Amino acid sequence: MASQTLSSYKLNTWLIDSSYTSHMTKYLLIFISIDIIAQSKVKLENGEVVHAKGKETIYISTKRGTKIITNILYILELDQDLLSVAQMLRNGYTVFFNKKILFYHSCT
Repeated sequence: MASQTLSSYKLNTWLIDSSYTSHMTKYLLIFISIDIIAQSKVKLENGEVVHAKGKETIYISTKRGTKIITNILYILELDQDLLSVAQMLRNGYTVFFNKKILFYHSCT
């Protein structure tokens, strides 16, 4: 029987994506809350349609303190966690890149 442990690298690494409209993750254990009623279908870039098993809320630690990220879709089929630039902009964040580093801040 093979087993796989969840490395802290995977838990702490999020891809910043400008093509998806929602944040997504496959890791249930990082959530502080989950709404399993909020299920939906999501079309991935490869054309595959997958089912989101709910929407969740997490805390992310940053150099400027802990941030609460809401409405993250829980999708088991993902290879990597994704933060959506579009969703960040809709939620009042300003997003810009400099030398391959993402900077963002809340307007509120």
